[in-house]
Amino acid sequence: MDLPQESPARIHFGVFEAELPTGELRKNGVKVRIQQLPFRALAVLLSRPGAVVSREELRQAMWPEDVFVDFDQSISSAIRRLRDALGDSADNPIFIETVERRGYRWIAPIQSRPTVALPAQQ
Repeated sequence: MDLPQESPARIHFGVFEAELPTGELRKNGVKVRIQQLPFRALAVLLSRPGAVVSREELRQAMWPEDVFVDFDQSISSAIRRLRDALGDSADNPIFIETVERRGYRWIAPIQSRPTVALPAQQ
C-alpha cells in the first residue's frame, strides 16, 4: 500500500483563497468569477512564490504543445484578467510583479492548506 501524499488544495493570500482542484477563487469567502486561463496562470505563479516565471513557462503550463495561438497576447490577456479579478495593478502591484523581459513574479505572502490523499482501497 502506498503512503498518502500531501498536496496543497487551498492557498490563501490576503483576503483571497484559491481552490486549486476546482479552479475556484474566493474573496472573503465569496466566489470571484475568473476564467480558466487566468486561473491557470494564478496556479503557476502560486506554485513558485518569489520566483520569476517566464512567459514560456506560463505557455507550457497553460496550453498543450499542439495548440497554436498568439501566446504573447493570450498570456498578457490572462495576466490582465487575473489582475482585474484580484484588484491588482501592473503599476503598483500587490500580488503580481512584471519583471521586464523575463516574466512575472508572485510577490504576496501565501499560506497553503494541505490536504492528505486517502490511500486507495484494496
